[in-house]
Amino acid sequence: MKKKKMSKLLFWEAVRGYLFIAPALVLLIGLLFIPMVHGFWYSVTDFNILKSWEYHFIGFANFKKLFANENFGIILKNEIIFAVVVTGITVVISMMFAIFLNTVRHGKNMIRALVFMPWVLPEVVVGALWRWILDGEKGLVNSILVEYSNILPEHIQFFFRIYGACLGLLCIYMADLSVCNHYAICRTSGN
Repeated sequence: MKKKKMSKLLFWEAVRGYLFIAPALVLLIGLLFIPMVHGFWYSVTDFNILKSWEYHFIGFANFKKLFANENFGIILKNEIIFAVVVTGITVVISMMFAIFLNTVRHGKNMIRALVFMPWVLPEVVVGALWRWILDGEKGLVNSILVEYSNILPEHIQFFFRIYGACLGLLCIYMADLSVCNHYAICRTSGN
């Protein structure tokens, strides 16, 4: 069986596709996958950021303590109910709002701008607020941790600068995505 050669056009189209999804993959890996792995690692150690930066592997002792808690079943039930109810209400209200917006005849562009503005603006504002709160030298969180928890400022400063940079990149990416989505919606609706 002979392998078919990929044409140059198909090859560069595939490369371009991978380049387009690269920022999303980097953000997913950096902001979701790596923190998940670190979170799991911390869950099987005795790590406590308020006491020291040292930790020792303790296996599943933390999970045994969690499942032994008498309130665990109630907490889990409440979280599942909350997730289902909030998701259901959000979907129903969103669908009603989308159907209403689809029936509007006059002033579609103004209504779209008013609808998309609160969707784009919070990422930028929240990113700026978190950058101010997590500032390594004069941020609110840094000041509290240094003053009251006796944590060394160098540890916090390094962590918060990396976190702030990732948060800033995420805000830029989300704003860009929302503008692209808005443009795609306008193009498909004929405006």
